[in-house]
Amino acid sequence: MRFRLLFITFFGFLTFLQPPLLFGKEMSLKDFFELALKNNLELTAYKKEVLATKLERDAARGALYPRLKLEEYFYRSDIPAQVFTFKLNQEEFTVKDFEIKKLNDPSARSNFETRLTIELPIWMGGKIRAEIKAAEAHFGAVENLYERKEEEVLLEVFKAYLFALLSKESIKVSESSISEAKEALRLAKARYEAGTALLSDVKRA
Repeated sequence: MRFRLLFITFFGFLTFLQPPLLFGKEMSLKDFFELALKNNLELTAYKKEVLATKLERDAARGALYPRLKLEEYFYRSDIPAQVFTFKLNQEEFTVKDFEIKKLNDPSARSNFETRLTIELPIWMGGKIRAEIKAAEAHFGAVENLYERKEEEVLLEVFKAYLFALLSKESIKVSESSISEAKEALRLAKARYEAGTALLSDVKRA
């Protein structure tokens, strides 16, 4: 009883989640195409690759524009020359800092630097243009591969759909042939019982 209850519960749960899997549904060719394009894993992988190459192309084009950089640096050192520079930049020099002992053996010191810079490409010997052309060619090639794979998937779906239609018609023909064979058998039996046919005619029917 408990097993039957669990089975009924499980069946009801599946029915709630996946009704199309449990009950037949007639679908058009357009529906099959949409499902194939949406759920095909190869096409999904190609889409990601197309997106990646598109971003690479855009990044290559971006090299033509000025770049604004905001950088933060942190240093800590006890090297005399660097400590001297840190104090000079921080404007914290005193007369005592010029003592020979402090100059030769200073204590470790920290320094923060904030930099805001603009980089503007002026001449790169055609390197940037070459990179852009290569990125565009790569993007076009990957995009063509995706379109070709999409056409292959749609072609396979179309073939499968036609095969299903052919199978459906074949079933109708087979059912018609069975009906005709049954009718031929009925007539052969009737003629045999009436004495106008042989038993071999019934066996052939």
